[in-house]
Amino acid sequence: MAFRMYRIERLWRVYPGTFRDRDGDVVTDVAVQAAIVPQRTQLSADTTWVDVVYSVYEQPDADGHHGETSVLLAGPDADTTGVFGTVFRVPEGGGDLYLANPDTPELDVTFVERIEVA
Repeated sequence: MAFRMYRIERLWRVYPGTFRDRDGDVVTDVAVQAAIVPQRTQLSADTTWVDVVYSVYEQPDADGHHGETSVLLAGPDADTTGVFGTVFRVPEGGGDLYLANPDTPELDVTFVERIEVA
């Protein structure tokens, strides 16, 4: 999945999802982290992961998701002065966004979307 944004934009993106434990039961108390790397770049031990908020729904949505994660993306030329919270700056050539559940000792990583810069 790919998403295009302009170099000066700051946009909130919302990603619905459901986390399950090893038995397949829905888990709502979840730690979620996000990382953005240049397009087609491999994740590595040096990848910087940042905590993000996972908001739980009272009832599953129409697609069966039990919550969502919101991430604020900023183009390479976007002004982030005075912006509250964590901003994920999209690299000059675009980036790949990943979400992870760091459930020690595991790190469960999911590719979310490719971000192109116009």
